[in-house]
Amino acid sequence: SCLSVTKDKRHPFQHNVINMADEVLVELQKELETAVSNADSTLADSAGEKQRRELAASETKTKLEAAETLEGCRLTAMTEAKATGKTNEAALVEAKKQEKFTLAQFDKVSARKTSLENIISTQLEPMKSAGGGKREINVLTKALGAFEGFDASLMQALPTA
Repeated sequence: SCLSVTKDKRHPFQHNVINMADEVLVELQKELETAVSNADSTLADSAGEKQRRELAASETKTKLEAAETLEGCRLTAMTEAKATGKTNEAALVEAKKQEKFTLAQFDKVSARKTSLENIISTQLEPMKSAGGGKREINVLTKALGAFEGFDASLMQALPTA
C-alpha cells in the first residue's frame, strides 16, 4: 500500500518501510551477486578440475594395467617354478635311483677286485716265484679269468703280464 501512493504524499512511516525494504533488497542483491560470482568462479575452474581428474583417472588406469601385467607375470613364473620343481624332484629321484644302482655295481666290482687280488697274492704270485711251470700258470690264469668274468682281450693279456 506504500507504493500505491506517490512519493510526495507518503507518510514518514511509509518512507521508513520503503527505505527498510530497499536496504534488504540491496543486501539481498549483494548476496546474490556474490553467489553468482562464486558459481562463475567454480564453473570456470570446473574445466581445469575435470582435466585434472581425467588425467588422474588415466594415470590410475595405466598403473592398474601395469599391476595386472605384473600379476600375470608373477603367476606364470610361479606356475613355471612349480613345474620346474616337480621336474627337478623327478630328476632327483631318478639320480638317487641311479646312484644306488651304481653304488651296488661298485660294491660288486670292488668285491671281485678284492677276491682277484687275494687269489693272485695267495696263488699266482707264489706259483710264479716258486718257478711254477708256464702251463700251470696259464691254466690258473684262464681259470681265474673265467671265474671273475674277464672279457677275451683281458684273458689274452693276462698270461703275458
